[in-house]
Amino acid sequence: MTLLSRFGSTQTLLIVTPGLVARADFRGARRPKLHAVWSDLPETNSAAPISLAESLTQAANLGTKRIGKVSIICTQFWTEIVSLPVDVVAVASAKELCRALAFEAELESGTSALASRVACVPLQDESPIASNSRDFLVTQVSDAQWSELESAIQFMGGMLQRLAHPAAVQIAQKSLGLPEVHRQKALWSEPGNFSPGLLDELLQDWLPIITSPSENSACCIYAIKQRSVRKELALSFLLAMACCIFCCFWHRHTHESLTKLICTK
Repeated sequence: MTLLSRFGSTQTLLIVTPGLVARADFRGARRPKLHAVWSDLPETNSAAPISLAESLTQAANLGTKRIGKVSIICTQFWTEIVSLPVDVVAVASAKELCRALAFEAELESGTSALASRVACVPLQDESPIASNSRDFLVTQVSDAQWSELESAIQFMGGMLQRLAHPAAVQIAQKSLGLPEVHRQKALWSEPGNFSPGLLDELLQDWLPIITSPSENSACCIYAIKQRSVRKELALSFLLAMACCIFCCFWHRHTHESLTKLICTK
């Protein structure tokens, strides 16, 4: 039995913000539908801050059944506006764009671009004057943080699929500009701003992401597919073997040339 078949068609969304912890279960393989929602106030501890893993455990335990394939929406993921020159954006592929934004984000986030994952949502240019740069809402997570969350989800019996910031989810679905970005971030970052309607709106914006991920996944950081990892390892092994063969051939050729030169003399 593969890992994916083990979890079936159940998708679990865990939400952690300063004013809310929630769990939403979606069922259905081709057209997922919202099955159940649970929410509560975040636990607090005066002695020590509650870790994200502990908050995720609280959210997961709100439901009555085990978690499945898990997505996490959390305000603790670094998410800010990052700009790139328009000529760079025009010629860059999707991977190159994410890589360039990761290096730009590193200056503010302090997270290495080479040891992190990013998601980027293009923002609407609402200025009447043509600009030389393009703005993106970038979410950046370090590889270490991803591994920590992945281990926490595995310990709970689930499989981590994707991460996102709530503001990025809503901005991505509505194609909004800078003013709305600041408003959405403020709504989710302050505990007093939360309302049940805000959660309902977030869940509605989340549905297109899990229904058509290839078209609506710009705001999410995804797990690296194991097939891709194995393929990269295989290619690395073949490259190493090719280098070894070349080195052996080169040394042998050099040795033979030197031997002939000495014999000639």
